[in-house]
Amino acid sequence: MKTGVQHRARPWPWLAASGLARDAAGFVAIRPTLQSESHGQIFAVGDSASLDGMRRSGRFAVRQAPVLTANLQAALVGRPLRPYRAQWQSLALLATGDGGALLGWHDWSAGGQLYGRCKDWLDRRFIQRHRLAG
Repeated sequence: MKTGVQHRARPWPWLAASGLARDAAGFVAIRPTLQSESHGQIFAVGDSASLDGMRRSGRFAVRQAPVLTANLQAALVGRPLRPYRAQWQSLALLATGDGGALLGWHDWSAGGQLYGRCKDWLDRRFIQRHRLAG
């Protein structure tokens, strides 16, 4: 088993040729409204985007969705856009692959099967809330 290997998000190679403003790591540089800094008609969120002071994480990407939805609708009809504000602290649960999870909250961390069950419950609840009727 290898140790010390880190996997980090990397920008898509096509972004380099896109003409969009990018940060030093190559991710799309965005405004708080989630618009590209260089092309206001383009919006970017999640792992492809870079906003000053924001880390790349699934939990931030999920929280960007309501602001992105509202801003896309507003942009279509010429209404003002609202800014995305990242939470300073939030619960982090990372599945460990054995049914457990690592938990991080403020400066406290723990791990084990109990946290894996909590993560599974939270994930299932999220999916159920966002499932499309049909």
